[in-house]
Amino acid sequence: MVASALVIALGLNAASALVVDVQVIEASNKPGAHGGESKAIRDLGATLSYKSFQTVSQEQRTLKLGGEEKVLLPEGSVARISAVGVEEKKGKRTVRLRVRIEQGSETLDTEYSVRDGGTVFVSAGKSKSSDSALVLAISPRVQ
Repeated sequence: MVASALVIALGLNAASALVVDVQVIEASNKPGAHGGESKAIRDLGATLSYKSFQTVSQEQRTLKLGGEEKVLLPEGSVARISAVGVEEKKGKRTVRLRVRIEQGSETLDTEYSVRDGGTVFVSAGKSKSSDSALVLAISPRVQ
């Protein structure tokens, strides 16, 4: 019901889509290059106390409102990203996403609001084999 109200508020229909850029970043204290090749890594480096950041994968997905895409993560973890809705206030669009990360028996299931074209960072858990952490940088754009 809420997603329908958000869709109607913008005049979008169920066939409307979001393009979602998903970057999987490994943050660690291993010696090495900072990996500042992307804006997401630069922003993340200013936020976290890790010394090294490396892009593990980067892909672009198209989500229909109400639809879900699955992103495979290292060590068998899975991220499921859903488009909940889009809202417009004072000429600015906000995208609501649901992100569910399944890592073994642990699950993170949260909804995020991010401005159209902005980025939300989501912790995807610690690596089992090292002291590194995975972070998803998710950037939606309304099509």
